[in-house]
Formats: sequence, C-alpha cells, structure tokens
Amino acid sequence: MDLSIIIPIYNVERYLKKCLDSIYCQILNLPVEVILVNDGTKDNSIEVIKPYLNLPQTIFIDQHNQGLSVARNNGLKVSSGKYVWFVDSDDWIPDGFVASFLQLIKDEEADIFSYNIENFSEDGVHVDDVYFRFPNLKEMKRCTGAESMLIPRYNTTPIQRHIFNSAFLESNNLCFQANIYHEDIEFATRALLKTNNVLMINRYNYCYLLRNSGSITSSFNIKRVYDLVEIMDKFYKWSSSLSGISKQALQKRQALTLLKVINLVTLYNVELKTPNINFPLLCRLIAKEGIMCIDNPKSSLKLIILALFPNSYKYLKFLF
Repeated sequence: MDLSIIIPIYNVERYLKKCLDSIYCQILNLPVEVILVNDGTKDNSIEVIKPYLNLPQTIFIDQHNQGLSVARNNGLKVSSGKYVWFVDSDDWIPDGFVASFLQLIKDEEADIFSYNIENFSEDGVHVDDVYFRFPNLKEMKRCTGAESMLIPRYNTTPIQRHIFNSAFLESNNLCFQANIYHEDIEFATRALLKTNNVLMINRYNYCYLLRNSGSITSSFNIKRVYDLVEIMDKFYKWSSSLSGISKQALQKRQALTLLKVINLVTLYNVELKTPNINFPLLCRLIAKEGIMCIDNPKSSLKLIILALFPNSYKYLKFLF
C-alpha cells in the first residue's frame, strides 16, 4: 500500500460527502486506503459514509468521542501505507492529485512532502493567503525541516499540507498529543525538527474550507488559549536542548505561538491564570529570543514591547 488517508469524522454531515467523493473518485484500482474514524459523531455523518464502508479500500474505526488527536492516532495505528496523509472531513482534495503524488514517489523519497493549500469560503470563493503557499519557489526544493520553518511568510503548521513517511513517524514515535487544541502546531513542529529530508512542492494538494460555524471566533473556548500557553512552554523547555538552525526555527515557532496567544487574549479580553507557568517571564524570554526570527515588522514591534514590558500583553490592543 502506497498511501493511507486518515479522515476523522465528527458532526460534519453537511460537508462529508464532498470530501469523500473528492478522494474516492481518484483512488479506484490504486494502492491507496482510506481510514474513516468515527469520533462519536452526534449528527447523521454515519448515514453519509455508509455507501463507502463496503468499498475494498475503506477501513472503518468506530470510537466514542475522544477528540481529533486520538482519532488520528487510532487511524495511524491501523494504517499500512508507505505514506500517510491526515485529511479533515470538511475539506476536499483537488482533482488528479492522488495520481500525481503516486507518480512522484516512484522517483522521489522524503520523510515529509509539503504542498500548498487553497482556502475557500463556505460560498465557494477562493480566499488567497500567502502563508499557505510557497513564496519564490519554482517547482520543488529539498531542505531540512528547520530550513522550511525559517522560510519567511510560510506557515508550516497546517498538518494537511504535509504527507508523511510512515516509517519516519514510527521511528521517531510521532503521534498527536491528546486532549489539546492546536494539536497541529505541536505535532508539525516536532516532526519538522526531526527530519533533514523535506521535499517542498509548489503545487496545491488541499482545499481548506474556512467554516463560519466552526471558526475560532464562533466557537471560542478559553482552553484554546491555555493549550497554546502549554505548547509554548513545552517548546521553550525543548529549545534548551537544540542548537544552530534547529534552535532558531523553534524560537521562531515559539514567537509565533506567543503572538497567537496575545491576539486571542486581547481579542476576547481574557484574564490569564496560569498557576504552573510564570506567563510574564515566559513571555519576556520567548519575545526576546524571537525578535530576530520574525519577518513581519508589526509583529517584531510587538515582541520588542513584550520583551521589555511583558505585562503589557493585556494592553497591546490599544497600541495596534
């Protein structure tokens, strides 16, 4: 089996058929398996997937609701593909992509293949985002994971843009951390910093739906902020064991995670209470290290202010 596509399913009846049709129409008689993981969905998603369950390329896992990370991990455990791809059930893949990928891996091998992502609104309108496509890349580029993380204006954390070598994941004990939001940030960062073999390909492999009903602004949960702080603290402790370009790449990711925390805190006027983490001190340390790693002048200015006055994070919305 060349490719395993893992799709967690939870309350996506409205979008699921489009996702599945975009995949199954491409994989007939190809060495591809689709692993559908029902994560205790409460809507009619199971009715939607019934026609696909008897297809020979389908593997079905039924579990009580344990969250996206556990669903992906359980799919990974039963996968048999040389490569594995995590696809979300409200998105879809472009026509012809699977065949092009299977052709590519006949000639190329990598721990991680990284592609561009196209964003679409619920009305079907293409939403351009420079952080989801490679800047100044003609066709393909091989690099280390750390080097890819340091590319200006390039977001490495959406897990869907990466297709992973299964042996690489297994040998590095890579799986998703359970019971947290922003699991993609945590997973992608660890994976990229463990490889010297990333093949970046300047083509689109994924169509990402910007859902109104599922966006962070419509489903805000304070746990989202605390989980980011936990990830940020974890990265900072890890960075002490790194050096050179890997340390610089992680410092950039720490700084971007800090800025994400600050944006959420100011947007929702959140009062942070982190008894096990000295957030102002962590804020100062990460901001100080990250200033030179960020290519956006406005973000760099925020980091300078945070490095000098870490408690000012509560008031940055009045300055920007």
